[in-house]
Amino acid sequence: ELATSGHYAHPVGPLTPLQCRRLEPAISFASSAPPVYSFPNEGCVDPCQAVLTMRQFAKERGASFLWNKNVTGLLCETASTATQAVVHDLLLDSEMKIEADVVVVAAGLGSALLTGVPMLHSPGCIAFAEAENTMSRIVVDTVGRSHVLQRRDGRIVVGGGKLEVGGTKSSVESQSESTRQENSDALLESASRLLPKMLGNTISIVPGERTLPKDGLPVVGFTRSGVYSAITHSGITLGP
Repeated sequence: ELATSGHYAHPVGPLTPLQCRRLEPAISFASSAPPVYSFPNEGCVDPCQAVLTMRQFAKERGASFLWNKNVTGLLCETASTATQAVVHDLLLDSEMKIEADVVVVAAGLGSALLTGVPMLHSPGCIAFAEAENTMSRIVVDTVGRSHVLQRRDGRIVVGGGKLEVGGTKSSVESQSESTRQENSDALLESASRLLPKMLGNTISIVPGERTLPKDGLPVVGFTRSGVYSAITHSGITLGP
């Protein structure tokens, strides 16, 4: 049956175990598992491939790229003047200014330095593992709070953990190395139960910080004249 959620996608389900296996043979759902739904309109985007595609698209339309440089500040005195980006050249150890009609800030956690938008402390981790099989969809376990997908190079990517949205303070102010390891182990264990035929040896576990403004809401638009900001925790926007 088609359940209309009223949100960005319409799920199909709940699915029977047989329907689940037909969609993704590698999935193993316990008999006591909560209802399973499929979102046919959901895609699976490799962030590295997405960035390469957008970069090629921009180059074909005349864009040029400057490498090994950090934007350390933005200068914009009046609404009528162009914005200047203060750029530090890492190779020459020198500073330069680049003038632009509009500066787009899409620098993840680095966006806070340039825009002044306060950020929420929301740590997480991503695990990379070898693949024992192939899968074609993102599988999300809302109970075990993990998601699993497969990159184009065959690697399995496992992410998840507690995600806080809203409020002025994260419940996790700091994490010790042992706590991060425990969270990573729990993440992999949850994913292994869901996909026992998929996960091989763990390649690496990478800690990270989610890009979330302090109120949990995305910041997308002009934060001041000449400065357009995109600061949000949302899949594809983290790629660029």
